Amino acid sequence: MEKHVKKWLKLGYIGEEQSKIILDDIKEEKNKNARLAMNVTLYTIGAILTGIGVISFIAANDWILRLFYSRFVKISASLIVTFACFFLGYYFSYIKTSLKRLGSVLIFLSTLLIGGVWALIGQIYNVHTDNNFVIFLLWLISILPVAFLFGKKSVNNLAIVLFIASYFSIPNIYDFAYLTPIVFGLVLYNFANIPLIQKNFIEFTPAYKSIATLVLYFATLVIFCANILIDNYETITTPAIIALAVFLIFALINFVFNKKSDAMRAETMILSGIAILYMILGINILNMEIAAIINTAGLNIILVSIIFAMYHFGYKAQDTGLITGANYFTLIYISVLYFKISYHLLDKALFFFLGGVILLSLGIYLEKQKRVIKTCKGAKDE
Repeated sequence: MEKHVKKWLKLGYIGEEQSKIILDDIKEEKNKNARLAMNVTLYTIGAILTGIGVISFIAANDWILRLFYSRFVKISASLIVTFACFFLGYYFSYIKTSLKRLGSVLIFLSTLLIGGVWALIGQIYNVHTDNNFVIFLLWLISILPVAFLFGKKSVNNLAIVLFIASYFSIPNIYDFAYLTPIVFGLVLYNFANIPLIQKNFIEFTPAYKSIATLVLYFATLVIFCANILIDNYETITTPAIIALAVFLIFALINFVFNKKSDAMRAETMILSGIAILYMILGINILNMEIAAIINTAGLNIILVSIIFAMYHFGYKAQDTGLITGANYFTLIYISVLYFKISYHLLDKALFFFLGGVILLSLGIYLEKQKRVIKTCKGAKDE
């Protein structure tokens, strides 16, 4: 902003006095933001340390046994601390708003403490470690209402972490074989496209979609590079196919409710394509040669489609972050594809030379496109 003010002064749009007032305001705002950032940092670190301390104390079950004998008393005391922290956070956030940031951090701390409560219950009743799914799921269910009712992004991000932990803790989840992360990505992305979520909690959807996109992209890339589906063509199990079919239906239902959205059309095509491809290969009704062709072509189409969609929506929304992500995805994809195809066909020196030239040229082109977006944004601001 300071550069813009100096530019306006140079062009004569504003005078010396006006520019001085604006620059002083900008400096004051920066100092204020720096102080607020320090407060938030201190609150956050303090809350995390407090949460870790409480959870560690709860984990040391022999300490608690010395303090309390009754199981009911132990669990009740933990719940009282958790709810006291939550209500204090609510009070500071919505009643005495002068300490609003402290209130937000206390609410976040309460969502950490409830996890400690579930862990304590698991300890007391000797829940086996192979059933951690239940604890993670209960923790997730406990904090989701807080995230959505109060619009807390930090709590929502914790919920995503717990969703990942609970999903990969499901008993026998690896019966999905190599499609476990693919199913996870489809679940999370489809959840973000539920009409209720899109309409009322639009600020949460980027986090869901970014995590799901990362998982779908890199899982597909690894499957493509390592020929996992072809090398294990007969090992994909029925649960994976059923899960893919369910989430294909889920994606189509979301599309019906959002069919006027251009984004939903593109996203539904990509998500449906991913589900259909893996279902075809998983059903194992093709001979090996045809399956290998479909595997190679289909995986490349999925990877290119994800990259293309990121560029399309990035340029359409003038979102430099999305474009930068697409740039990285493109560079990784080109590098992997070039290495996979050319390494055994070209002289090693020529292999590295041509690869470097291609990637540098692509990088220059993409950087120019990013500058165009920034220029357009700057002109719009003026």
